[in-house]
Amino acid sequence: MNCIFCLVITTLSGLSYGLVCRDPSKPSHSTYSFNGSATPGTVVQYFCLDGYKLIGKMTQRCNEDGTWLPYPPPTCVPDSELTCGFPGHGPHTKVDLIGFTFLTGSIATYTCDEGYFLIGPVQRSCQVDGKWSSTVPFCAVNVSKHRIVTAVSQFIDVHENLSQKGSGILDYNNNTRCSIAEQTDKFTSYWKIDLLELQNVDVITLIFVDQTDVDIILHVGKENSNKTTLPLNTFTISKWSGRVKTRGILTSYEFSSKRSLKFQYLTVEAMPTPNHSTLQLCELLVLSKSASSSGQCYSELLGSSYIFDISTVILKNICYSFAHSLALSWTAADAKCKELTKGGLVADVDITVQRVLSNILNDASIKQPIQSHFWIGGKTTVTKGNKNVHWIWKNGAELEKFYWGKLQPDMSATELACLSLSRELDWQWDDKTCESSFVFVCQHNILRCGTPDVPENTLIEDYARLYTDIGATVTYICPPGNSLQGDLQRHCLDTGHWSGSAPSCLPDESNDDCDIVIKYST
Repeated sequence: MNCIFCLVITTLSGLSYGLVCRDPSKPSHSTYSFNGSATPGTVVQYFCLDGYKLIGKMTQRCNEDGTWLPYPPPTCVPDSELTCGFPGHGPHTKVDLIGFTFLTGSIATYTCDEGYFLIGPVQRSCQVDGKWSSTVPFCAVNVSKHRIVTAVSQFIDVHENLSQKGSGILDYNNNTRCSIAEQTDKFTSYWKIDLLELQNVDVITLIFVDQTDVDIILHVGKENSNKTTLPLNTFTISKWSGRVKTRGILTSYEFSSKRSLKFQYLTVEAMPTPNHSTLQLCELLVLSKSASSSGQCYSELLGSSYIFDISTVILKNICYSFAHSLALSWTAADAKCKELTKGGLVADVDITVQRVLSNILNDASIKQPIQSHFWIGGKTTVTKGNKNVHWIWKNGAELEKFYWGKLQPDMSATELACLSLSRELDWQWDDKTCESSFVFVCQHNILRCGTPDVPENTLIEDYARLYTDIGATVTYICPPGNSLQGDLQRHCLDTGHWSGSAPSCLPDESNDDCDIVIKYST
């Protein structure tokens, strides 16, 4: 096999000329000729001598300050030296390495998109056998957030709902709310959570205080009356205990399902061992790899994240975003929702949405001072007397269910009224003058897809500057000597998911025709 390797220098037109770049550093085991200087925008592409392979980025660009970037330049190592390819990652997951080849000892560090939790190792290392250590971690979203946990059995204090922040076991403080079960030496304790819709669940995490050994049984169902007890061999179970200054000993039980489980209702049955008279369950997380997160409700283009400073929740693929820092009239609030989210004020509120909205506001009011009223998208259309007041949603649909607070509505029929959620009424409905200035809740579609999955030894063009709003396109690329199997491009759909599935890169069957310079763009 007779391969030709060369240095390719291309000068880009239309760039300002400043300092010139001197001779770039010459990697060992490579040859090239260079005229001695280059103007800003000049791109140098590196190729190694026969019998060696490139480690690092294949190109450097002459910068306006006279330096070559990125720095340092690539290196060439013998083909016999085993190296690792791109480590790959799943959806909504990021890795801090970019490139096709990495030396033994290289470390890949994983993180998640906003709203997701990393499940698995944070780091993987390139081993001497040319493989990455451990398994690829994945990112999952807590689909139980802002859902209500209730007690099934007596002797459980449920005056305050469980914490649903999912902030991690070491972040607990005295403000974290726990559900306390008593007489647990005589009675088994049960907690139930309704996810409000069917979810594909991958991990269930329970966190207890001052109890290091708990017998746990999980029951799930697609309907409230239909429960299935899950055998423990359904899961890989891990346990962690540690002392936290303000809380004592915290113990986390993580149940990782060997396959996704589809259910809406979860019941946790718990008994401390040896028997104790009390048991505190402080957090319950139900995590899904396939569900969307609140981070997908913000648009990079619209810049909508700055104003939603309480919380955002997704229910049945619809985003509900709370704007707490800007008070506007009802009409102006609806227009601001449209500007920032392409949606509007919350409309068509049913009992499920009402429960979620009030639960979010109750949680927020415990953590911070909160405004007294939030606009939602209902209003009156006629004023012919209280008995004939006609309520419609902003989209024109009639209100069929009402969730009025005590003694509401109470406005005179001589003026138009608009709907709000009232703090004094435990976030039930209150009618107010439409010109009043209140903060508001927006309802809108998902606005972005998040990071797409990238298989091992495959990359995405411009990986460091991914754009993931609805309508975005990503293009997959392979290292030299490999061919792409599958779709070259994927598109961010309005469902918040990427089209198709990620392609893979497979080695070419033959590399005998090696006298072709492979073009590579960055």
